[in-house]
Amino acid sequence: MLKHVVMLMASLAQAPLQQDLITSLQTGTPAAREAAVRQATQIPLEERETDLWMALVNELQRVSKESEARDDLAAAGQPIAPSGRLGGGSEEYLPNLIGAVGQWRDLRALPALISAAGGGMIITEPIVRFGDAAVPSLVEAARHGHRSHRAGSLLALQYMLEGNQIAQHNIPPANLSPESRAAILQLARDLLRPKAANWSELPTVAGLALATADPQLRRQVELLAAEPGIVSEVTGLVDAQSIDLVQHGIAARLKKHQ
Repeated sequence: MLKHVVMLMASLAQAPLQQDLITSLQTGTPAAREAAVRQATQIPLEERETDLWMALVNELQRVSKESEARDDLAAAGQPIAPSGRLGGGSEEYLPNLIGAVGQWRDLRALPALISAAGGGMIITEPIVRFGDAAVPSLVEAARHGHRSHRAGSLLALQYMLEGNQIAQHNIPPANLSPESRAAILQLARDLLRPKAANWSELPTVAGLALATADPQLRRQVELLAAEPGIVSEVTGLVDAQSIDLVQHGIAARLKKHQ
């Protein structure tokens, strides 16, 4: 009985704190937002209110939109105003924010994780945990998402198929349905068609194709690694240096899938 009373009192004490954190995330200065993220991660997962989770998700989406805008300016050859780090915080702010959102095992976190800036396992690992539920959104992002998100979406799908074991991360393959596997296979087939993917993404597409273990796709990847003319046909590239760069990336994927 006493234990339940203590837990109830602790929960009631958290409520005003969480509302303050939500306010800081929504309207606070960069320093206040950064402090709010740190404090939020100190609250036990089961005690975090839905409104706080959503405030973290919305903040990550805001920072991602900022990243997309900078990327678009750079791609257009336009100057980017010196506005500091993404989100306005320290260099730890974005990783901490991603880590906080990645702790929420709710599908409402998925769009923010898929569109998160920076990439890396800190984003990929929580996405892969969603398994089947994440596949449609990842396929859509790989087909039609912002260019800064496509490679990360392809990698997440690859790791869903075959897992990934590297230092500090041990991502097991997801238990995918036949429908999800079919959707991923079709995506790989479509992206290996001429002009379907940006040339810089082709090695990542090759990695996904190899992860499907489809013999026909493997043969396509082997031909891309061996024949510069096929790379030119698929990508539209004509300069030998860029073609060679793509082929080296594809060959590295083949080496991992011997």
